[in-house]
Amino acid sequence: MSRVADALDRSALASRGVPLPDDDHPWGDDLTERPAGVRPVDEDNPFEPLHSVSPQRTEPPPSRPAQPFPPATGPAAPIAKDEAHRAQIAALVQRLFLPMTGEAPQSVAFSGVDAESGLITAAAGELLAQQTTAPVCVVDANFAAPSLHTHFDVPHTTGLSNLIASGDPLFNVARQVRPNLWLLAAGTAAERPGLRSDAARAKLAQFIARFEYVLIDIEPASAPIDAHGLAALVDGVVLVLAADGTRRDSARRATQALHALGASVLGAVLTNRRFPIPDPLYRRL
Repeated sequence: MSRVADALDRSALASRGVPLPDDDHPWGDDLTERPAGVRPVDEDNPFEPLHSVSPQRTEPPPSRPAQPFPPATGPAAPIAKDEAHRAQIAALVQRLFLPMTGEAPQSVAFSGVDAESGLITAAAGELLAQQTTAPVCVVDANFAAPSLHTHFDVPHTTGLSNLIASGDPLFNVARQVRPNLWLLAAGTAAERPGLRSDAARAKLAQFIARFEYVLIDIEPASAPIDAHGLAALVDGVVLVLAADGTRRDSARRATQALHALGASVLGAVLTNRRFPIPDPLYRRL
């Protein structure tokens, strides 16, 4: 059972007055599961990338029942900077979300360690939406440095921070940027929203359950603990490391901090990689 389903079950029990277990991690004890083909972060070598090898699934995953979605607001701008960058992101999407065997995660958070994670989140969501007809959503929960709206060239308007404590569904402010791709922006609330309450997690779980895949940009592991209310709710977290800047100790501390929050760290992906082959030649390979 996924953590989203667990959260929905807890919400239903709470609404009927059923006592909930008082444990350190209410979403379950088994925090070590990861999709087949996804390499975990090694404590001794946290730089192992996710986008190494894995054959792509030839058929799209089964879709959820059709949901009433709001009308599209226009196409998203291309995000991949060049062919080399696009190939890296495509390999990450293939290995993480479209494995040949095993169950792929439905919801994944991306957290930067001395690196910007928004571009990876946005590009992975865009390429995943191109490889499946299932509904995909990218969520900006990096409230300290929201960026997904800029990657998709849409206004910075009402979003997650504005509605998380209200009675309105989060889906009301999700923006459709491609036929099967939606964006839930960070929002414009002056204060950081609380994401660790059962009510907030149940609301987020209901939103996540509407999509086949949800990719969430969250704040770095060094951010205040309340910023990571989503980390323990999603199926796993991918660390985004700067190939030319992230130190091993920093990656190891980030992994330990997320584990302490009850999050499952799926692995790491490198950004800012340098290729010896010029881009015009790379495109001819």
